[in-house]
Amino acid sequence: MIRECQLAALPGSHDCERLTVVLLQGEDGDSRVSLRQQTWAEGIGWYDQKRIDHDPEQLRQLRPVLGWSGLSSSGPRPHRDRLEQTSEPAILAFSSGPQVESA
Repeated sequence: MIRECQLAALPGSHDCERLTVVLLQGEDGDSRVSLRQQTWAEGIGWYDQKRIDHDPEQLRQLRPVLGWSGLSSSGPRPHRDRLEQTSEPAILAFSSGPQVESA
């Protein structure tokens, strides 16, 4: 029997759409993460439109693509840290170039 634990539900572009992240754990200790695109229907509730299950190796390969360099999912995201460290706006200097006089 596979146990499921929903880790997150991310809102979609409409109120009737969402993306869920689900941890799947088998009796043999095998774990996978499932990404599920879901839609809401009256009388049915939330149901999967698409589902992609990822094994641990796929997740390791996906982490750098998403900007996660560390092993901990709760660790800082490098691009976010750089933005937060910048407290003043950057000033870019451009050469004045050729001057054109108007008549």
